[in-house]
Order: sequence, then C-alpha cells, then structure tokens
Amino acid sequence: MVLLSGSFRVAIVTLQPLIQQPPVHTYIQSLVRLLEIMIHFDLGNHDLLNDKLRNTKRYLIRHNKLFKFEYLMLTYINRIVNASDREKTDHLFRQLIEKMEIELRNRHEELVVLQYFKIMDWLKLKRSKLI
Repeated sequence: MVLLSGSFRVAIVTLQPLIQQPPVHTYIQSLVRLLEIMIHFDLGNHDLLNDKLRNTKRYLIRHNKLFKFEYLMLTYINRIVNASDREKTDHLFRQLIEKMEIELRNRHEELVVLQYFKIMDWLKLKRSKLI
C-alpha cells in the first residue's frame, strides 16, 4: 500500500481522479475520502483535515453509509489532530486501535476493508512512531 511506503504525494495524485469524478458507488467514494484523510494526516495538513473530516462524516451520514470503522476513524483522527501533546496523541491512537479490534471483531464486511487497505497497519505504524 502506498500509504505504508511513505509515498504520500504519489498517493494523493493517484486518488485525485477518483475524488474529482462523480462517485460511481457511494462505497467507493467513502473509501476514497477516508484514504484521502489518511494521506493528508501523513502529510501533516492538519488545517485541511478538519474540513475533510467534517465533510466526509456529513457525506457518509447523508448517504447512510457510515460504518462503525469509518465512524471510529473519523472521530479519533479528529481528536488526534486536535490533541495537545504527544502523550495525548499516543493515548488516542491506542484507544482507537483497541476499539477497532474489539468493536469490529464480528463485523466481517468491515474487517475485509480494514485488511485489504491495511488500515490497522497504518494506525499501528502511526502509533509506533510516537513511542
């Protein structure tokens, strides 16, 4: 996955056509928006992230497609972006990882997405860089 390799600029350029085109399917648009948030997080675009987080959550709610993992990611990434210090950030990442592992244990459909896009790997990598 491009996100794990650190090629963030390549990743954002790759997603741009998908972001700018009318959505083929709301599920694809949801994933593209979430990946875009992850990329901007890695790029350190925290000012832009607040708007992206709010707009993505609004989009998902409006289209009745807000899955549990998306809700958790959007909620916690928002908290992490606004965290006051490194210790608080680490605590929030740890909470997010634990909640996702526990609350998504029996949600096969969502686990497939997490595994395919290596979202848990990304979260653990972000946390490991704080420790």
